[in-house]
Amino acid sequence: MTQHAPARRGFSLLSVIFAAIAVVLFAVAAWMAWPLLTGGGAPPPPTGVAGALQAVHVTDALAGQGLAVEQNQGFIPLGALGVPGQGTTVDGVPLFIFIFPDAATAEADLASADPAVLGPRGTPVPGVTPELFHSSNIVAALFDGPDDVRTKVEQAIARLP
Repeated sequence: MTQHAPARRGFSLLSVIFAAIAVVLFAVAAWMAWPLLTGGGAPPPPTGVAGALQAVHVTDALAGQGLAVEQNQGFIPLGALGVPGQGTTVDGVPLFIFIFPDAATAEADLASADPAVLGPRGTPVPGVTPELFHSSNIVAALFDGPDDVRTKVEQAIARLP
């Protein structure tokens, strides 16, 4: 008869060490992932400074009025106003945002602009003169929106710093 070595019973020290390392690594991974899972790691949106507003400030103000804002590829080239207009839609209505370097330039261009000639090539709503809204260095042109959308856009632009 051959004798076999008895089977080992209990934990080996190496198994306990690896189990402890696994628990510690899991805890570290959970701690590092927590801000990503809860949204706590996202930087706050930039604050708007009068005369130096950007498109993000306008879209945030529009969304704050309960409007569905979508960026699109449309734009209005230089022409009626001294800067190109960035295309967006608010609740499905075309809105173009003109961002000027400062408030004085925006006011000067707006005073001399003719809204009847303002519009992209292949105007989104043929034959419609846009309504222009102004605040600081921002001018927004809304094409043929219903009264509730027009009112919300007007309020959003007016509330910009």
